[in-house]
Amino acid sequence: MLRNSFVKISLVGVIAAFASLFSVQAFAQDAATLKKQMEQRLPKVDSLKAQGTIGEGNTGYLVCLKGEQGKDVVAAENADRAAVYGMIAKKESTTADLVGKRRAVQIAQNAKAGEMIQSADGKWNKK
Repeated sequence: MLRNSFVKISLVGVIAAFASLFSVQAFAQDAATLKKQMEQRLPKVDSLKAQGTIGEGNTGYLVCLKGEQGKDVVAAENADRAAVYGMIAKKESTTADLVGKRRAVQIAQNAKAGEMIQSADGKWNKK
């Protein structure tokens, strides 16, 4: 009886270890895929920012400022950012919203001259 309990506990431990391993591998693979997509999109994002068509919002996401131009790029970038913020939030035991707001501060600090940045109070300013 004791041996059966030990075997069950050991089996549960092994299954948990494998699940954890696959979860870490999936996380790394997803992160790598997201990074690649975002790197490929960066020239278009930078171009749209330079034109003043899009700007960096105070929540860590891109915002269309001039009509519909760049809408697809913004949607794709924001979807990837949401996934990244979610991964970071899970790792740090916080929320994706908080991660995004922290990232928005970093983005604003590193923005190029002329790019549109939304301040914490919601106002848009050219850097």
